[in-house]
Amino acid sequence: MSFAAVLALVSIYELTSRPMTAWRRQGGWWRGFLLYLAGLALSSLIAGLATAPFAIENFNRFNPYGLASNMLAVPISGVLVMPAALIGVLLMPLGLEHLALVPMGWGVDLINVVAVEVAGWQGAGIAVPSFPPWGFALLVLGGLWLLLMKTRWRLLGLIGIGYALLSLSQARLPDLLIDGGPGLVALRLETGRVVMTPGLREPVTREAWRRHLALEEDEAEPLADGAGEGALACDALSCRAVVKGVEIALAQRPEALIEDCAKATLLIAPFLVPKDSCDGAQVIDRLSRLKLGPHAVWLGEGKIERIESVGERTRQRPWTVQRTSSRRAKPPPPADGDESDGEAEG
Repeated sequence: MSFAAVLALVSIYELTSRPMTAWRRQGGWWRGFLLYLAGLALSSLIAGLATAPFAIENFNRFNPYGLASNMLAVPISGVLVMPAALIGVLLMPLGLEHLALVPMGWGVDLINVVAVEVAGWQGAGIAVPSFPPWGFALLVLGGLWLLLMKTRWRLLGLIGIGYALLSLSQARLPDLLIDGGPGLVALRLETGRVVMTPGLREPVTREAWRRHLALEEDEAEPLADGAGEGALACDALSCRAVVKGVEIALAQRPEALIEDCAKATLLIAPFLVPKDSCDGAQVIDRLSRLKLGPHAVWLGEGKIERIESVGERTRQRPWTVQRTSSRRAKPPPPADGDESDGEAEG
């Protein structure tokens, strides 16, 4: 984010420095004051626009009031906080640094007041989903082209940026999130409502999921019977829901397996599900979570579109060492009617 802000500021000031300097030399003290305000507003606007995509990608938040907060906070920092900090360092050998650090603290307190006030405005910190990978790549490449090129060809970078912003509307959020621990689950229903396992465990994971699903703090509904406007049916053993035509069972106790395995397409369980006991369903149980970590599930119409896990994603990285078993896999048995008796190597 810092690199993006610096690159954008340097590029913009290369374009605007000459006309701004020429206008300032026409005389009048008020021109210098207006240029200071204009430079402050322009710096805040450009730095905010340059860092906003990275804030959306990593934190799923967009602050539309960054310009207003910087217009109030940056002058306090430049006029009071930073000069007082420098004076405090110079006074330290004399033991008089408190003469500067106390006023510096007043400035820091004022900046905190500005931050708290602006953060409380309606619409501050809008929840936004992350870019698709191709969209974010287009955004970065388009931004670099726009800022680094010296001719009018630089404007072609706006095409990449425009397509990247449009890709936000095509971002597909997962329909189901399962943590790598014993039981935290978040299910996104067809209505857009999200139900999440109740309780106070794993607060960091809960907050990360809320950001990833572009939710406000009060938008996640506790997972319980009748949640999601009646979309969820729960009893003491399990919770069940149908999302995009896929029957999902969130089993709580092993006693629920008989019924859930008979009906569900996807079974989520915080305990170990015995092998071959649930052949009719895709199972993510305690063992899957321990081996592969958190899971994300995308659903299609009447089917499970794809399942991703942290363990599988980390294995695909170029710098990850791929471990191979020293045992040689047995070949499949010959098909019915095959007269050749191939001997499997053990």
